[in-house]
Amino acid sequence: MKIKEKRGDLKEHIGDIIIGILCLALIIAAIVIIYKVFVNQEAQNAKVTIDGIEAKINNLAVGQNGTFSVSGFPGAAPSDITAARWYFIGWSKAETGRPGACTYESCLCICKGSLGADKSALAAECDKEGFCRAFPVSSIQVQTNFKATEFAGKNVPYIRLESNLLDINVVKKKDNIEVYHDDYFSIL
Repeated sequence: MKIKEKRGDLKEHIGDIIIGILCLALIIAAIVIIYKVFVNQEAQNAKVTIDGIEAKINNLAVGQNGTFSVSGFPGAAPSDITAARWYFIGWSKAETGRPGACTYESCLCICKGSLGADKSALAAECDKEGFCRAFPVSSIQVQTNFKATEFAGKNVPYIRLESNLLDINVVKKKDNIEVYHDDYFSIL
């Protein structure tokens, strides 16, 4: 039995090997692009949400009130209550511990943070993963008013976003903006 020499086999298939490597590189690039689109989608949705709220507040005349439905988005309210979620939160011009984006004006922000986080913790989260909009008023108050659960009568200084519709009430005064949500179903 004669052993066949296979030295020339690699040279004969070099084109196939190059095409295979290029196809593999294209598949990996497509996976990375698709992953980035889905990962950044949550932040894009949060930015669109705060832009919409800003436009609605700016369209209100001084002395007007408005109730606006805010569309939630996937990832806004994860089913795991220990996971980070998105919040509306505001800081007045004179308040300490604000995010960097709120240095010179009162602001309304949408930020991702942990359940039950206080305002100073959410300020740090807003600097990392959040979007803020400045308003030329002295104060902005944001709160959730719990109405019909065991937490009735309690208020928290933020509004948790949900993955479905959420009604936000806005009161625009000369030097103050109030943003609140009356919550009849949730727990803290």
